[in-house]
Amino acid sequence: MLSFRTKKILSIIVEKYVETQEPVGSQTILDCISNSFDVSSATIRNDMMKMKSLGFIQQPHTSAGSIPTELGYQEYVKILKEQETPNIESIPFIDSILDDETKHIDDAVKESMELVSNLTNYTAIVLGPEGASAKIKRINFVSLGDDYGVLILVTDTGYVESKKIKLPDYILSSEIEKTISFLNELVVDKEVREIETALKDRLLHNEINEYSSFYDMVIAALVKTLSVMAQEDYFLSGKTNIIKQPEFKDADKIRDLIDLLENKELFGKMAINKDKPEIRIGTENKISILNDCAIVSVPYEIDGKKWAIAMVGPTRMEYHKIIPLLEYIAKRIKKTTKEDK
Repeated sequence: MLSFRTKKILSIIVEKYVETQEPVGSQTILDCISNSFDVSSATIRNDMMKMKSLGFIQQPHTSAGSIPTELGYQEYVKILKEQETPNIESIPFIDSILDDETKHIDDAVKESMELVSNLTNYTAIVLGPEGASAKIKRINFVSLGDDYGVLILVTDTGYVESKKIKLPDYILSSEIEKTISFLNELVVDKEVREIETALKDRLLHNEINEYSSFYDMVIAALVKTLSVMAQEDYFLSGKTNIIKQPEFKDADKIRDLIDLLENKELFGKMAINKDKPEIRIGTENKISILNDCAIVSVPYEIDGKKWAIAMVGPTRMEYHKIIPLLEYIAKRIKKTTKEDK
C-alpha cells in the first residue's frame, strides 16, 4: 500500500515522463513537492526505492532517473480514480461541434473525436452498435434499367445498405414485386442476426421457391448484404498518429499495428467495452500487438443503442487529460440527445 506521499511521487514521475520522455530524478520530484511536503532528497530516494521494489518504476540506466513501468501506469490510473474528478463546465471546441443543430449527432461525435485525435496525436475510435442487433424496417428494390436493379435494406437505426443485381431477361416486374413483398413480410422487425435462420427455415418448407425464378438471385444478394450489415459500425481517425510516438520505431511493429486498426476483423479483438468506462494498459489488452499501447474508452447511448468513444495511444499516455475529456464528451452527448427528444 502506497502512502499519500509515495502516490504523489509516482504521479509526478508518470506525468513528467509523459511530458518530457526523459527519466525523472529525485531533484525534479523534490522541486515539485517541496511546497506540500517537508522532505529531503534522501527521503524521496528511499520512497523511489520502495516503488522500484514494488515494480512501479524502473531505472533505464544505473545513474539515470526513473520511468514508470506498465504496473506503474496501472497504479497511477488507480490514483486518478481515487481523486475527486474536477467538474468541467465547458470545453468550447467540443461544445461548438455538439451544439451545431445542422449536424446529426453521429457526425458531431465523429467530428469531435477527430479533433481530439489531431490535438493529442493519438488514434480516436467511435464504435457504433453491433449491426447484427439492428432490426430491418423494410426492403426495397429499385430498377435501374439495362437489366439491373438495386436491393436496398433499411434498419431501425437509419442504416442503409444496398446491393446491385443483374436481372435475367425473362424476369417480370410482377415477380419482382411478389418476391420483395414476401421478403418484407418475412424480415421486417427481425434482427439482422435472425434473418438468415428464418430464410433457411422457409427453404426447408419450400415456401419461397414457388414465388419466382428471381428468388435465388435475391436471396444470394440479401445474405451478402446482411453479412455486411452485421459488422460493427466504427469510425477511426488518426490511425497513423500513434506511430509518430517514439515508442513505435520498429517497422514490423508499425505494420502490425496499422493492420490491426485498418482490419475490421482484427479490430474486434480490441474488445472496447460499451457497458462501462475502461482503461487497459499494455498486456491488459490481451493482444501482443497492443503491448505498448493503452486504450481509454467511455460508453454512451443514442436511442437505446450502445456506442463507445476511445483513444488509443502509447502506454505513456496523458491519462489525466484524456480520461476527463472522453467523459465530458460522453456527458455532452447524453445531454444533447435528451434535448433533441
